[in-house]
Amino acid sequence: MSDSDSTKPLLSDVEANLGPAPEGHSYSQTEHLCARCSDHLDSSRDYTSELLKFTWRLILILTAIFLASTVFSLLVAQMTEGGPSVISIFVVIWTQVTIAVLGLLLYFGRRPQHKLGRIGVQVHILCVLALSWIPLIVGLLATNSRVCWWGGATCGLFTSAHVFVWFLVIVLFGAAYATYRRAVKMHGSALVPLPSPPMVPAWRIASLGGEGGIKI
Repeated sequence: MSDSDSTKPLLSDVEANLGPAPEGHSYSQTEHLCARCSDHLDSSRDYTSELLKFTWRLILILTAIFLASTVFSLLVAQMTEGGPSVISIFVVIWTQVTIAVLGLLLYFGRRPQHKLGRIGVQVHILCVLALSWIPLIVGLLATNSRVCWWGGATCGLFTSAHVFVWFLVIVLFGAAYATYRRAVKMHGSALVPLPSPPMVPAWRIASLGGEGGIKI
């Protein structure tokens, strides 16, 4: 066998392994193999496009991570210039918690078998995370006038962080809604039965009957 023969496409080898075809069926056999290869290539392209697809949920969660990182940087710069305050320290800590929670939601979002990968759990966590920023916003409002009393760069940094926190809350609520809408689009809103309840030992659902007996 020459070198040129060894570099031919493997399709000819596959056809050869199928054995001699009946007369008049060689074309249909080749057509079947080409259709199978085409289906395989189409499924590979679909899988690649699914991995590269950017949904509104993903965009909003990544935006929330960016906003939390921006708030962290601004408040660290503000505390370096004008000294730390209690609310600034709390907000800095909570930005790190927010980034960690959002990262976990993205990680477990592709693992539906995990509890954190369920749509309802993710929507609730995003809503609770957004609501948890409301007390911090109130604290920032109370502290803003004191920090900006003398103006300067410290006031600008603190006010900018305050504004970004508002955007962060809005984006978190938007990510929760986008998660809900994507679930409805993918799975529909038709009513379906719940899975069967788990089995438990009989004694766990028994009650004491008359005369000290046990009734099930």
